[in-house]
Amino acid sequence: QNHDRHRSSFPYRKRTRGALMRSPYDIKEQEHAGKTIMQPTRIHNPRHHVYSIKIVLNEISPPVWRRVHITSDTSLADLHLIIQSTMGWNNDAAHCFTKDSVKLSPRARHRETPAGDHTPILSYRDARVSHLFSAPGDTALYTYSSGDGWTHLLIFEETVTREKRVDYPRCVGGARACPPESCKGTIGYLCMLEALKNPYHPEHEYALNRFGAYDPDT
Repeated sequence: QNHDRHRSSFPYRKRTRGALMRSPYDIKEQEHAGKTIMQPTRIHNPRHHVYSIKIVLNEISPPVWRRVHITSDTSLADLHLIIQSTMGWNNDAAHCFTKDSVKLSPRARHRETPAGDHTPILSYRDARVSHLFSAPGDTALYTYSSGDGWTHLLIFEETVTREKRVDYPRCVGGARACPPESCKGTIGYLCMLEALKNPYHPEHEYALNRFGAYDPDT
């Protein structure tokens, strides 16, 4: 009964700055590769494989990316938290996964398209990472904050050897800082960078006051 309670629809909870929302399972923080990620305390079955997944933020160049090692039985609710934590997002907006044109979100619902069609969005309540990826080279999309359009390409790179006395998930690589959430999407992000680096830009003072000394290369 307790297990069924944890597998109910994903509990949205407001975060405070510096603290990520809880996953459907109790969590703890682990330091890996200089990055704190949310670590489910649920014990993963050692028979499950460890996947190397590359997360790439679309439409940003040079790319913002992370590489994580996760077990194949990781829930999509936990994968969502892993992406949020390793990328550096605040977990303040809606999200969904897309696989083969099928959208998966915490709750099933219907969305009306501009053409008037009702597109079903399925719940990922019981879905695992192994349902998204079956072989190296498989890809999926993760969209965060649909209004700003932060879409990430998830690439299943390979199955890696499970290391003894190592907790999963863990972040093993990456580059560049994710954009500030309040910069209003890719176009706003590029405009922000231009304003920050040019002291003569008419929006320079505003951008500096709002975003501070943001460095995209850290």
